[in-house]
Amino acid sequence: MRFFDAPVSPDAEQARKWAIDELAKRQYQDAQPGLAERLMKIVSDFFNSLLNGLSGALHIDNGLAGLLLVLVPLIVIGLIIFLVRPRLLRRQQHEDAEIFEVDSSLSAAEHRQRAAQAATAGDYDSAITELFRAIVRAAEERVVIDPQPGRTAEEVTLKLVAAFPSESQPLWRTARLFNQIRYSERKSAQSMASEADYQELRRLDQSLLDSQPAEGSTAQLEWVGPQ
Repeated sequence: MRFFDAPVSPDAEQARKWAIDELAKRQYQDAQPGLAERLMKIVSDFFNSLLNGLSGALHIDNGLAGLLLVLVPLIVIGLIIFLVRPRLLRRQQHEDAEIFEVDSSLSAAEHRQRAAQAATAGDYDSAITELFRAIVRAAEERVVIDPQPGRTAEEVTLKLVAAFPSESQPLWRTARLFNQIRYSERKSAQSMASEADYQELRRLDQSLLDSQPAEGSTAQLEWVGPQ
């Protein structure tokens, strides 16, 4: 929307279209299911009401009416951005979980042991979490990727996919499942992961153990395999 390139005096219909076009942008569509539609309906109804009112209020100066038609949608859009943007930022931050806990120094073998213990107990959420951590830690031990505190699941998966492109799909599936387990909004006691998910991740882990990183990847040392 550009209002300051040159003086403009939009009519009511044009001002209404500007506001609705702004609300149709994806950032509002992603904020909450149905939110953008409800906001656009409110704005549309408001302008329809305003148009009807102005048509019967000839005593209002045309210049003032035009100014209001420009300012009101700008104010509405500003309020929406102010209210919606913090929610979007929080959502983006929580969608991609950090791999390791603060100050974690467990080895790949230790994470694998934790994963096996959790799987034996039927806690497949913890098993998936620990085995994915084992894969990441092993890649660090092998110097396929550099250790980096605070690295998220998506960040590390980008690097692992570059090193092992043939495992791209299972790596991304695992990263998504890891994020869902760590930051799901569902408050259910039911596990999000299954035994099949765990067995698939074990297959992926073994495949990476048996593979050499793609040419151009970081130094290739011997991987510490499952104990």
